[in-house]
Amino acid sequence: MPKISFPSTGASYEVPAGTPMLDFCQTNETPVNFGCTMGSCGTCASVIECEEGAIEAASEDEVELLELTTDKPGARLVCLCIANGDLSIDPV
Repeated sequence: MPKISFPSTGASYEVPAGTPMLDFCQTNETPVNFGCTMGSCGTCASVIECEEGAIEAASEDEVELLELTTDKPGARLVCLCIANGDLSIDPV
């Protein structure tokens, strides 16, 4: 089972592989904030550290929005991510 951790709070959780991070974060107390929940606003931009394959690569649309939202390396839109491996998530 993938392990999801939030360094800012010290919380960590085990989730089934294939868990949508939007669903997980909305049903658990996490430090990630959401706006549109569709990858259009950038509110959930977070730095995600993980091994290759733990989440899918960012789409061109996600990369464009992230370039407007943050300059932090490793930033992703949590609402679009599905956990297939261990993730460390730090909101921007």
